[in-house]
Amino acid sequence: MKTPRRFSALQAAQTPRRLMAFARTLAWLFLLGPLVLLVMPWQQNIVGEGRVVAYAPNERQQVMEAPITGRIIRWAVVTCKSWAACKLASCRR
Repeated sequence: MKTPRRFSALQAAQTPRRLMAFARTLAWLFLLGPLVLLVMPWQQNIVGEGRVVAYAPNERQQVMEAPITGRIIRWAVVTCKSWAACKLASCRR
């Protein structure tokens, strides 16, 4: 009696070793990457020279390009809790 071959299709469908090693490497990088980033210092340490012109953001000059010539005399920022309230606030002016 002849012994049948067992699972020949399963052996033929196995993943190549190089691909498995590559997948393991990617998995380790995916797991260890965030841990390494937690330990790294999160600091910008660029050295530069210059002077501070305005400390407050409201005092900094802003240049804007516009298709209409003119000058902005008053700049207003409205903060509202809802869109309906903002719409009403802009209509009152």
